[in-house]
Amino acid sequence: MREAGGGREPAAAGGEAGSRKSEVRSWDGAHLSSPLPTSGFPTRCGGFPATSLVINGDDFGYSDAINAAIARCHDIGVLRSASVLVNRPATRAALALARARPSLGIGFHVNLTEGAPVLPPREVPSLVDRRGQFRPLLAQLAGLARGRTNLDEVARELSAQFAILCDAGIRPTHVDGHLHAHAFPGVLDVVVRLMATAGVSAMRSPLLGAWLPGRGEQASRRNGATAIGRPRAGGALAAAAVLRAVLWVGLDGRREALLDRARIARAGYLLDAAHFLGAADPALALAEALAALPGSLVELMTHPAWNRDAARGAAEVALVTDPRLPALLAARGVRVGQYGER
Repeated sequence: MREAGGGREPAAAGGEAGSRKSEVRSWDGAHLSSPLPTSGFPTRCGGFPATSLVINGDDFGYSDAINAAIARCHDIGVLRSASVLVNRPATRAALALARARPSLGIGFHVNLTEGAPVLPPREVPSLVDRRGQFRPLLAQLAGLARGRTNLDEVARELSAQFAILCDAGIRPTHVDGHLHAHAFPGVLDVVVRLMATAGVSAMRSPLLGAWLPGRGEQASRRNGATAIGRPRAGGALAAAAVLRAVLWVGLDGRREALLDRARIARAGYLLDAAHFLGAADPALALAEALAALPGSLVELMTHPAWNRDAARGAAEVALVTDPRLPALLAARGVRVGQYGER
């Protein structure tokens, strides 16, 4: 994480945010004395002498339990990156934990599917239901697919979300999304424009191909792990995986060109920590899967103390804090860091 310095405390998300909506404004960049730093990773992921690994903790700010788990994974484990939900009751606490950990890279976790928007619901009517809450995943995707979602409202809401991080004195290292909202059709273009304005130049890969690393999948299987890229969770997440495949098939070429033009760095492979939890030795399975990939930038997505499955969240904490993991990774030429490092 890098501090902008002098930022005021953000308006509290969740409970307090509702009474302070009038203070929310959009990002314009004018309140920073210097531009946000760009990522040190190259736009294309090839050419690494060894694998560079970003282990990211998602949903920072969702709850006190998740905040504590992410802090623990950083303090005694190998987690060096986390992404913040800015509209949740525990957002303020997450930002305080982040500021106390300058070696923890902080990303912007785009959210369009859970909780209330940062802006007053009347200002983003195409994004919310009758209760003023974000429409759930499938409804939000359907609105985008049918052209019923106003992308100008998306841009204003995401700008307001981003401003909360910057007002807290945080310079985001990268952008990703809650249920991959940053990569929703139509939303990706909005996010790329916001990143260009803010000077943030790294993103969780929105490319379907990044989820399908054949060699890594084979190594994962050899060590007893669930195949990479295949969802283990049911319900909404399984549906999201299906929709991701259906909606994104054939889009990688256009998306890659968009990211290249904007010089946005992204990982060549995107792995999910949950897919290693079924192995007899999850830490070894992860290390072997990474060793099977060519020298590249890889992101491992984690959900410590995951809000939908406490057992899975605890298992991911155990994986990231396994005392053997640093040596297992180093022995295979894997360097752990964060977006923005080289």
